Amino acid sequence: DELPVPTWGGDGGAAALLNAASGRCAAGIRHFEASRFDEALGCFSAGVAFLERTDTDELLAGDLATALRLRLLANKAVAALKVDQPTVCVRACDAILAVAPRDLKALYRKGDAQLRRGAFDDAEACFRAVLDASAGDHPRDAAA
Repeated sequence: DELPVPTWGGDGGAAALLNAASGRCAAGIRHFEASRFDEALGCFSAGVAFLERTDTDELLAGDLATALRLRLLANKAVAALKVDQPTVCVRACDAILAVAPRDLKALYRKGDAQLRRGAFDDAEACFRAVLDASAGDHPRDAAA
């Protein structure tokens, strides 16, 4: 099944960059699902690069572009872990956390990557942040 690729109107400029980034995201997902993680990482990285070409256009600063960028970065982070590139994962997670500081997946993946890098204190800080943020999500049995 082909994933739907959203398109933005316009002949060039920001619309072309958004369309290219969206296409790279869809291609990356197909590679990831086929366990071609190196190719997936390349697609997700290219998609992020398309969106970073300019930040002055209002279309690229909009909610849709931000959501697409966060999706690309999240996918880049997990693909980087699959190909044992924890530093790439940490950078992608940091970019996510700069926009969405309580993103639990980004915090967890960053912790995992830090653990793989041997940065145990940083990993612990990430995992603690995940636990702290999710503490209210699951009621605990009062009788222990």
